[in-house]
Amino acid sequence: MRKRIPALLLALLLILGCAAWGTPEKAEAASPTSLSAMMRRAEEISGYRWVPAEKIMVWNPVENEYNGLNYFPKGKEVVGMPYTLFTNELGFPSQKSFSQYKKITDENRTGTAYCNSVKAMRTGPIYGGCCATFMCEVLGGGYVSGDSARYWTVSGIRGSSLSAVRTGVKVKDLRPGDCLVRYNNGHIMFIGDVSDTHIVLYEMNPPVARKVAVKKSTNTNSSGYFIYLEDGKYAVYNAVVRSRQLVDDSASMAPIAPIVTLDRTKAGVGESVLVSWNALSNASYYRVRAVLGGSVVVDKSVGKSTSFRLEGLEAGRYSVWVTASNQNGASVSDKAGFRVEYIGPELSLRVDDRLMKASWETAGAEEYRASLLDAEGKEILAEAGAELASLEAELSPGTYTLKVTAVYPAESKTSEKVFSVTDLSLSSGRTIYTLSESPSFSYAGAKSYTYTLSRTGEESEETVVAETEAPAGGLELDPLPAGEYLLSVTGITGYGMAHASLSFAVADEEEHDYTEEILAEGDCTKEGKKRLVCSACGESHEETIPASGHDWREEGNDLVCALCGAVKKDHRHVYETKTTVPAGAEAPAYAVLECSCGKQVLAVSRPGSAGELSALGKTTGPDGTVRGAGEAYATGDLLAAEKDGKTILRLLAVLGDVDSDGRITSRDYVRIKNHIMEVRLIADPAERLAADSNMDGKITSLDYVRVKNTIMGR
Repeated sequence: MRKRIPALLLALLLILGCAAWGTPEKAEAASPTSLSAMMRRAEEISGYRWVPAEKIMVWNPVENEYNGLNYFPKGKEVVGMPYTLFTNELGFPSQKSFSQYKKITDENRTGTAYCNSVKAMRTGPIYGGCCATFMCEVLGGGYVSGDSARYWTVSGIRGSSLSAVRTGVKVKDLRPGDCLVRYNNGHIMFIGDVSDTHIVLYEMNPPVARKVAVKKSTNTNSSGYFIYLEDGKYAVYNAVVRSRQLVDDSASMAPIAPIVTLDRTKAGVGESVLVSWNALSNASYYRVRAVLGGSVVVDKSVGKSTSFRLEGLEAGRYSVWVTASNQNGASVSDKAGFRVEYIGPELSLRVDDRLMKASWETAGAEEYRASLLDAEGKEILAEAGAELASLEAELSPGTYTLKVTAVYPAESKTSEKVFSVTDLSLSSGRTIYTLSESPSFSYAGAKSYTYTLSRTGEESEETVVAETEAPAGGLELDPLPAGEYLLSVTGITGYGMAHASLSFAVADEEEHDYTEEILAEGDCTKEGKKRLVCSACGESHEETIPASGHDWREEGNDLVCALCGAVKKDHRHVYETKTTVPAGAEAPAYAVLECSCGKQVLAVSRPGSAGELSALGKTTGPDGTVRGAGEAYATGDLLAAEKDGKTILRLLAVLGDVDSDGRITSRDYVRIKNHIMEVRLIADPAERLAADSNMDGKITSLDYVRVKNTIMGR
């Protein structure tokens, strides 16, 4: 389906267009005409045959095709007036009436016109119209409002003197001459014929106006509304713009049925249900009628209101009708159903430091019964009463079940909630640190944490760090002045909060002579553990040995760890941006992209010399030779950097240098263009990254324009 342009952009284009070429060509005002005349115009526009004087890209060629091509071939006949959504380009009115366009093609006049939404290519004769201008032509024989030729929106047609609008129209009620449109003013189409099995549609849709017959069975949803495929999904078309010539005496016609919606299809006894419906332009008033078991419980006229709340409902199945009527007594209804039943209490629960607080609410119950069960199903607490609405208990760590039963006159309903009580554990390697050390702590038992650090042991307590978010894996503080401290940690659990605190001290500096004992060996993925013991004072503590991480090496299509031999079969690199560094005084901007396997790419913003990247490492060409400081680096080079005793290799992708020659030339944007047109795809991974010059993960016409403008110095 066609791509729509925001209303603000269209308005701006109109203002700029009028300023560009002055007063537009005038045409006669549109007026309603007969069905046969409308049919003839729709057939003529969709079946119009013309021959391009030169190759013309279709409107928005990236997404649309004509006979498998994204252009109209020079000298070959095209069927259907071409589509455009833009009003002007370079001083020419590119959106034309049918008669104006026929005159252009008869004279073989050529010019320029927008052909896609990003202005990537401009070529060919002036284009035709969009779905709205097409429908103006069909309905009234012109595409004008008064005597001002302009783009006329779908909402303009709906609110014009050309037509009467009906909403909520189902497939069984469609007539020849109706214009189908979504309720929210989307794409609009003309109905030429309706049979028992098919509907004939005329539409102006990229790249040309066309006539198509669709099956009713395929294009009708379960509610009876017409659906049409748009951008891979079906959209509901439940409104018609009907020519006033076909409406006849609209005042005596029955309104189209309202579409009734409910805020819920199941409610509890004592709860309310909101009934809503869409406003109809030809309805004078509405009536709401609700029925329970054959008995009418509500029958009320609500005037022009489009909603009504049903309250004080008893248990049972309800049907509700909304009837729209006009001043002549003609009326039509739509129906919806819902159920009211006794429901269990809605429970809310919170646990703070082993204290459980539970509450509930519902309507219409005579009594509430609450019980608390432990993990083995044993009842440890039970209460009951007509006014019982909450329950509190001090609990040990563990898993519990809360059950609350509401006793109604006819039956009982029970709700239950399983929850856990969590203790927060807080530990440290030791409780005495020296001035140069960083105190570290670990904790467990919650989903997230905050902490407060206070200095104690003096005349008054001093808060060093107020309530602050803490990392889940543990906490490492900066070296602190000598003194006594209290660390308080709060953990956010599934049902509330848990608290823990720990005291520690920072003493004057002491010299330690540690010996190291390995307690557990680590590997690529598993941490190890070691113990440090001071031979002078006997102080000891344990430390974690970080996992080394895999050292992946490419072997064919696989990745193999050089340390442990682990294998990732048929790995495909998918890169995400890890770091972005802006341009400096002597170096270009660059971004570090990394795959989940650890392989990195350095995306450099522009060509340059190896000396500009020397701070990042040594640049090596594809043949293995190291680039000299003044030698140009290029897409496909490797950058070797030393980090933590390891050599990290990063593949270079110079944005715009698609042919890997270290420069940005016309050959680069030609390769991007050929890739977009699928003439010759870019296969090399580094060159594909270089072709994505705006780093949005795709190679599109935006990249083509960016590289071309770079070459042209724009």
